[in-house]
Amino acid sequence: MKRLFSILIVALFGLFSAHAQVVQPNYIEAELSDTPDTDYIYQLPYSVGTKATAVSISAIEAKHLPPDNLVDFRAFEFHFKKPTDVCAVRSGKVLLAEMPKVRIQHADGTVAEYAAFAEGSICVEVGDEVTTGQKIGTSGKSLFSEAENVITFELYHRKSNTSQAPRLRGYAVLNHYLDPLFRSQRGVKPLQDMKRYKAKRVN
Repeated sequence: MKRLFSILIVALFGLFSAHAQVVQPNYIEAELSDTPDTDYIYQLPYSVGTKATAVSISAIEAKHLPPDNLVDFRAFEFHFKKPTDVCAVRSGKVLLAEMPKVRIQHADGTVAEYAAFAEGSICVEVGDEVTTGQKIGTSGKSLFSEAENVITFELYHRKSNTSQAPRLRGYAVLNHYLDPLFRSQRGVKPLQDMKRYKAKRVN
């Protein structure tokens, strides 16, 4: 009986260990950053010369996100006329590369998060160092509608939680979203909803 009990314990431990290995995320948590470079000029997240319409995504539309992702939430979905290369807006290190998202951290601690890639199109891996304008995947289907040939983009930095809001208690770290400056045919400025932008080189 004792032998049978020991075998059961070993088997259960093995199952638990296997499960623990399966659920481990394949990304590195972004570092905390209190001083992001808000004057940095970003390249649009697609090839130079390509045009796309920027559609603002609200926190209500992004309700699938956990509360720690909704502090000053800002995101845009870029709509293309056909499948289009998605490119890094700035040099950095890949923290996450798993359908449907890629997450890249920059030198100042800001994090660019791209989503809605076409199945199997992500072409970077965790730990890769990417450069501005480098292809990271191909546009795919919207996470918010039936639209095809889109990519979703967010830029944020992670800070220790000092919020007193009840819904945010219990979160040690919060994502604080930024409204970055992009270079396009419209000049250097933050994006506006429903405007069409042509990507221009920044370096």
